[in-house]
Amino acid sequence: MAPSQQDLAIGKSQALRMTFDKKLVIFDCDGVLIDSEIIAARVEAEMAAELGYKISPHEVCARFAGKPARLVWESFCEELDIEFTEELFQNAQNRVHKAFETELKIVDGIFEVFKALEIPFCVASTTRMESLRRNLQHVGLIDFLEPNIFSASQVERPKPWPDVFLFAAKNMGFEPKDCVVIEDSVAGVQAAKAANMDVFGFCGASHINDGHDKILIENGARSIIYNHGDTIEIISRISSKIN
Repeated sequence: MAPSQQDLAIGKSQALRMTFDKKLVIFDCDGVLIDSEIIAARVEAEMAAELGYKISPHEVCARFAGKPARLVWESFCEELDIEFTEELFQNAQNRVHKAFETELKIVDGIFEVFKALEIPFCVASTTRMESLRRNLQHVGLIDFLEPNIFSASQVERPKPWPDVFLFAAKNMGFEPKDCVVIEDSVAGVQAAKAANMDVFGFCGASHINDGHDKILIENGARSIIYNHGDTIEIISRISSKIN
């Protein structure tokens, strides 16, 4: 049975009151640190329309958020019954990167979250390392995270497999049970659960569709964070438990 709005409200209230015996916070990037998902989805939807495939940006987000960009275009091409080519994919990536140059911004409140954290933290993203670092640099977050930046391009399998979270925890020197993940995507929540990590669903970015909070809970999120003010409250309780 899907959780009701009352269940979600109770879960959030309980989460804000709890303390958590965790030693490392792992953030996803797109849709948690930077508000990038809706920009990429809009560009992808525009390009798909040019090829004769009608899909809205929010549909792109619902289907593909947290998954590799290559998968988006492999899926579009399969459904259009056209050949997937590297030229097409690189053109799509270039158009997304061009849009990021003028539109990319942080998710509100993330600077305050980083400043409030008293325990180690890192980022573990599906985005390829070169693009990940460029995006973090562009919005002024890289200095908060360097050198603790991890990409699925460093491991064998992307989310929803647990590889990038396990890789991040190992490199940071922590066991999976000592980690808590903040994730906006179903694939990311599934990856965190597969890694045996606690995970909170984040629904504070522009691409979130109605009902996404329920979907994250159904896939294993402990509770939902609707803005980074709540993130600060939760991480303060993690820190107080450790201290």
